[in-house]
Amino acid sequence: MKLMLSAKDFIPALKVIASHASKDFTRPHLNGVHFRWNGAALELVATDSHRLALYRLPPSEVHGADTAKADEHTTVRLVEIATFLKAAGKPGIGGVILDTDAGELSLWSARVTFDAKDAREVNFPPYAQILPEKVGGPLPLVSGTYLAQAAESFATLTPKGAVGGISIQASPDFGPIAITSEAVPGLLIIIMPMRGDVNPNAPAILSTMPARLPGNTAKVEPPAKKKSKAA
Repeated sequence: MKLMLSAKDFIPALKVIASHASKDFTRPHLNGVHFRWNGAALELVATDSHRLALYRLPPSEVHGADTAKADEHTTVRLVEIATFLKAAGKPGIGGVILDTDAGELSLWSARVTFDAKDAREVNFPPYAQILPEKVGGPLPLVSGTYLAQAAESFATLTPKGAVGGISIQASPDFGPIAITSEAVPGLLIIIMPMRGDVNPNAPAILSTMPARLPGNTAKVEPPAKKKSKAA
């Protein structure tokens, strides 16, 4: 796919999403930002397996979407994104071109290339499986550092003059919290509970999490039944 994106919207979002990617180079499939056209919007996703950030650019900010196929995707490494962002500088007027066939991310002042074939074949985790369909469960214990970085991410993308309140809700199914804001409707941040503080009502779901989001080693077992004393 070859898309042209608004630089003033895309570059700040790219910086925020890239900050949530894994810096652990023994996990190369998480060392980048995943781009996916979901049929209605361009998704930018990054995770370090303990948290996940997802930003959706609506069709109004994406040109050339009519040539993209649903579920087309690619993953651009952090080193290439850092090079692009450094050369791009502050976002201004103009368009960013994302060409996944040619392996190019470019702006009038910056251009980086990546291996298009390798980028398509990166085994990025199936993140859609952990996006909570319902919210309303008890809030689990989560990393304060991750929570502060999430708040900073929303503050960065909140338009000037807008009320930047955020909503923090937990999934009743398997425990992660979902953070959203009406001021930044395209951004969703998921933070996994700290080990040992999980929803005991969903042990089967949590036991499958390593396959869903690599790196989560939380293990949940149902509480042991108390043995009744003989009369």
